[in-house]
Amino acid sequence: MKKFCFLLMAILIILVSIMPVFANELTDAINSKDSTEDKIEDVKKEREENQSKLNQAQQEKKYILHLEEEAEKAYNEKLEEIKMYDEEIRKYEESINEASERYEEKLELFKSRFRVMCKNTMVSYLQMLIESKSFAEFFERLQVIKIIVKNDNELLEEMLAIQKDYEFKQNIIATDRLVVQNELNDILRSLDSIKVSRADIDSRIDDINSKLNQLEWQLDELNRQAEELKGTINKLIKTKGIYVGGNMSWPLPACHTIVSDYGNRLHPIYKVYKMHTGIDIDGNYGDNIKAANTGTVILAEWQSGYGNTVVINHGGGITTLYGHCEKLLVKAGDFVEKGQTIAKVGSTGLSTGPHLHFEVRENGQTVNPLNYVSP
Repeated sequence: MKKFCFLLMAILIILVSIMPVFANELTDAINSKDSTEDKIEDVKKEREENQSKLNQAQQEKKYILHLEEEAEKAYNEKLEEIKMYDEEIRKYEESINEASERYEEKLELFKSRFRVMCKNTMVSYLQMLIESKSFAEFFERLQVIKIIVKNDNELLEEMLAIQKDYEFKQNIIATDRLVVQNELNDILRSLDSIKVSRADIDSRIDDINSKLNQLEWQLDELNRQAEELKGTINKLIKTKGIYVGGNMSWPLPACHTIVSDYGNRLHPIYKVYKMHTGIDIDGNYGDNIKAANTGTVILAEWQSGYGNTVVINHGGGITTLYGHCEKLLVKAGDFVEKGQTIAKVGSTGLSTGPHLHFEVRENGQTVNPLNYVSP
């Protein structure tokens, strides 16, 4: 009998000595897995944001390409218009050359007449009249003088008209060239601006695609780490022997109302559809939270989105989780009985009001808690 008592005492001492080590190792693995899953959600959110940016940038590029196409079309139309103007200008230049030739001819004639006029002043004309031998000759010479003066005046007027026409055509050509050139310059500036904008958009798209590739790589790596941690947790849980057995009891005797079921749901804070890994049971601040079954506490601390959390290992790979607690009444390594008060209802972590988030896991995978408990 003494030997049996001694042996039992030794086993208890060994269990008490190794329990904290196991609990800490499992707690670290669960913490790492939760942290990794949080990172996965953050990366997914960042990926969605960058995908949205990429879609917006692609729409902007589509619009810019449309503007560039319209500008190219306007540019080509303006080139055709310039060809038309060039043809008109060529005709004007031919007309100007003809007018210039006539002007030169008239100018030479005027110079010749002007030299004659300088020699034959009004005195010479008067002398020519006085020297008339008869009245008829006098009138004859007078008519000649009038014709000479009239021709000189007409020549001068014709020269002025030619010069005026020459200047008019020159102004038309200069004005047309300036208008067309200004319009062409405006189109070219617009095209340059559009091409700069397109280059900026292309650079942004390249950066976003590079970021998305990086995020995809991060997701693959984080998912791989999460799977490794899940395997580690499963191995640690399985080392605690077989399931303690029996039916689980309702973890919140004060209230039996389920306000959120297990499965996909619209997250009350993130406002996106996400997997709800347990059930939410309505409650009041300070209500007693009970252990659903006998087992060993493997985690009792703050857990990011869960807030104050308790995890109990029931053996055989079965664990239960109690989240958003206001106060924890147990610690890692504690052995608890079915129905023992382990925490108080609260609203810590990602919570919008007092309730109990209750999970059941089989070998690290969440399952519907209603397979084990009923309200």
